[in-house]
Amino acid sequence: MPGIGGFLEQRIYRPRVNTFYFITAAVFLALFTIQELLYGEFFSGLSALFWSLGLSLLAYYSFIHSRIIFTIEGIAIRNPFSRVEIGWDEVAGMDDQLNFVVFRGSEKFSAWIAPGKRKLNRRGFYRFDRIRDASAVTSQDMERREFERTANPALFIAQEFQREFKRAPGRSLEFINRREDSHIRNILIAFSLGIAFAILA
Repeated sequence: MPGIGGFLEQRIYRPRVNTFYFITAAVFLALFTIQELLYGEFFSGLSALFWSLGLSLLAYYSFIHSRIIFTIEGIAIRNPFSRVEIGWDEVAGMDDQLNFVVFRGSEKFSAWIAPGKRKLNRRGFYRFDRIRDASAVTSQDMERREFERTANPALFIAQEFQREFKRAPGRSLEFINRREDSHIRNILIAFSLGIAFAILA
């Protein structure tokens, strides 16, 4: 949604390729489960069902749930099993060598969803995401060297939002750092049931 001066009030970063990864994993697990339910033993079929459920949850939390949310007030990093929110006035620095990292005092918070310069340069296929994500943040024309300099789309977007916050300081996000225990519990339950039915098979 546009904010003051046409600047976006919120931007969600998650590489588009992650959706493909999740769908591929889900389809493979679904086919495996259907085969076991139709042609395997009863308990082995149930075991495959819960193992597939656990792996599907793991894939969902890794590829779909994980994201970086940029707002005028601050940045929120969602990893598979943790969540952190930091206001721009508390951000001491950012880095993108191995992963996109935000510093708050002596604390460091890494975003699993955003590989750093070294990984991006080695893998190469994030170039399209870099251009697409950066162009969505601002309407200004951006030269090629700007993309090469920033390399990581998450860092580029963060810098844009941080500059916007400094131009018009306002309300900042309250700091939150917590572990997503429910995600861990859901996966453990599914795997435990899968092991139990495998023993009974």
